[in-house]
Amino acid sequence: MRTMSAVPLLGAALEEPFREYLEAQKAKLHHVTGEGTPVEDNWLSWLFEKVVVIMVCFFVCSIVNSMAQSYAKCKRREKSSDSKME
Repeated sequence: MRTMSAVPLLGAALEEPFREYLEAQKAKLHHVTGEGTPVEDNWLSWLFEKVVVIMVCFFVCSIVNSMAQSYAKCKRREKSSDSKME
């Protein structure tokens, strides 16, 4: 935070609002379940998290599959070029 006050003209004026914003974000991130959070938010966030995890897993599997197909295609080309040379 001290580096912000070193900025000419605007640094000192922006430091306090920026500090308040960071403290509010920190309070949000350290929110403990049961402190007034509706139950719907808990299961909805859980469900959304699972959907995102499934999408990431599908994406990784898709990348691995694509790489395997590319490797197999390359090997087939090498094999066919070797058999034509003989």
